[in-house]
Formats: sequence, structure tokens, C-alpha cells
Amino acid sequence: MGGQPTEAELKQFNWGALLLNWIWGLNHKHYMALLCFIPCVGLIYAIYLGFKGNEIAWQSGRFSSADEMHKCQVIWAKWGVGVLVAAVVLNILQVMVLGAAVASGAAR
Repeated sequence: MGGQPTEAELKQFNWGALLLNWIWGLNHKHYMALLCFIPCVGLIYAIYLGFKGNEIAWQSGRFSSADEMHKCQVIWAKWGVGVLVAAVVLNILQVMVLGAAVASGAAR
């Protein structure tokens, strides 16, 4: 890694772009990422961002080197995974709480 990213670096999957799609897109001046708010289209476009994210990020002009871009995209990926894990945990807790509430209501 150095000045310009290699073709292989640009082709790597971008987890941050997939998982934080519209926020990632706004940050990288890729306003088409707002399509992720449209049902059905959003899922397809989020997957597209995952595959094309590094190319889009580099073309945004925010980065002066491939190293800088890579470090930034790793941070996006970590945040994306963190948000995904938090959402799953919160959903599990919600199901547990609602299940307990329904069970206690049914026992009356």
C-alpha cells in the first residue's frame, strides 16, 4: 500500500459500506446511497456498495493515499459490525422482555 491503491485493494469487499450504507455514502459524497431507504432496492444497493465501496471511497477524493483509505475503511467496518451486533443483541432482549410480558399476562 502506498500512494495509489492497487486493483486488488479496490476490489476488496467493503463491510462498512454494506452495513452503514447510507451514512457511509453521505460521508463519501455518494448520495446514491440514499437509495438504501427504498424497500427491496435498498438491500440490493447496500450489497452493491459492499462490492464497489472501495472504488467509490477512492473516487470521492477524500484520501491522499491507499494507506489512509484502508485505515478509514477498516474503522467503518468495525463500526458497522458493532452496530450490527448491538442491533441483534437489542432485538434478542426485546423478544425476551416481550415474551416474559406475554407469559406473565397469560398466567393471570
